[in-house]
Amino acid sequence: MKLLVVIALTLTLSHGVVHAQMTDKEQTVIVGHHNLLRALEGAGDMEYLTWDESLAGTAKTWLEKCDLANREQGTEEGEHPGLNVFTAKDDKIDFIQAVQSWFDKKYAYDHRSELCGDPSVDGCKPYLQLVSSQTRKIGCATHSCSGSTGSTGSNSTGDARTGEAGTGTGTILACNYLPGTQAGNIYQIGRACSKCSSGAAWCKNELCNRDCTKAGKDCTCNAICYNCGTLDKNTCKCSCVDPWSGPNCAQPCVDGTVCEGKDADQCNEGQMAIYCPVLCNKCKAAAGNSTVTEHCAPVFAGLLGGEQPKVPKPEGADKDDDKDGSDVDLETDAAGCLQYQHLLLYVMLAVSHYYMDSSATLT
Repeated sequence: MKLLVVIALTLTLSHGVVHAQMTDKEQTVIVGHHNLLRALEGAGDMEYLTWDESLAGTAKTWLEKCDLANREQGTEEGEHPGLNVFTAKDDKIDFIQAVQSWFDKKYAYDHRSELCGDPSVDGCKPYLQLVSSQTRKIGCATHSCSGSTGSTGSNSTGDARTGEAGTGTGTILACNYLPGTQAGNIYQIGRACSKCSSGAAWCKNELCNRDCTKAGKDCTCNAICYNCGTLDKNTCKCSCVDPWSGPNCAQPCVDGTVCEGKDADQCNEGQMAIYCPVLCNKCKAAAGNSTVTEHCAPVFAGLLGGEQPKVPKPEGADKDDDKDGSDVDLETDAAGCLQYQHLLLYVMLAVSHYYMDSSATLT
């Protein structure tokens, strides 16, 4: 009996080595670099990622099988999680290098056609998952498998992401995401947090923070209300006038094709209320081309709740004239300011990561 136990233990150790649960520091490095790269995409609906231990446990269970070709992991919260994989050639992984390698697949992706530049490989999926705007949770694990040498690490061979392994032993990092990559546009371009799917434009580090209920620590209101929409300072939400809808009142009130066959009882599920505003009775449907409203300047939120900006009077106008100055492009001014803010954010976060031992390794 003892001999059988020894043989089983030997086979287990030769197949793979289980690493301890990730430390808080390692989790912080992985999540932090994800959020840094997501914030730099210039999206209006990009969610803030947080660590999820259940996803990490699922990744660990999958890695222990050392079967990289089989991507099946079951479901989490009723859906299949997204997955990114990185392999180093030894027992040390630079987590920032791993995350950056996924993001660097960006340069093979065409945002206009929503296609990878090289159709012969699945090279864009790691990038698409990393910047999928509605992803809110991430959990990762590491494991060493024989015959899985450094697929995506530097100076290595094979491809762990597609299940093609080299020779020798490699340490693998697997990250699970919820929700996984969605079909269609991976995010919407716009001022940070101005198009959050929750309907509230609360921001944390230029990313949608749906945990906020009021202004304060990690909760900055970044709303813009178009087409005569008004801003509720307490909820950081826009109240739209017909026939407009959406988080920033910029979308005509029409239901998308995803609403076909749905009913109002499903409006509390996922993002139904956003994609199906008519069905969910969020606004009155736009009739034909009836999408013109009285001109008014967009309402931009301030740092802690927002006020409608002062619109300069056109040259020669009466100072007492109540017209709002329709020639002023406040959105263009805000976009220029936002680019400057993004540059500062990138510099600050890059310096922070450099001094926080960015090359967190496994021992």
